[in-house]
Amino acid sequence: MYILFLIITTIFAIWIFMDSQNKKGNFFIPYLWLAAALFFPVIAIPAYFILKIVKPTTQITNKENGKTILCPKCGKENNLLQSVCCFCNNQLNI
Repeated sequence: MYILFLIITTIFAIWIFMDSQNKKGNFFIPYLWLAAALFFPVIAIPAYFILKIVKPTTQITNKENGKTILCPKCGKENNLLQSVCCFCNNQLNI
């Protein structure tokens, strides 16, 4: 039974590590999530899924050449008229 728990925890920890690498941010964040998921799985795994559900709001910024929108997934700037991010193909909610 303990072996099964370790296998499932390791699978979730690796998935969390790979998923958090896809997000724009600090280089060390995926490694912190991996360590937390391996050493504190009962707290870290539900916390990651709860934080993953809460998506960041879309930010609109003014540029010299017009308005741009930041993709909530990758953080790259896109033209305000686009409905899909040209870098990661994420749906942009305006």
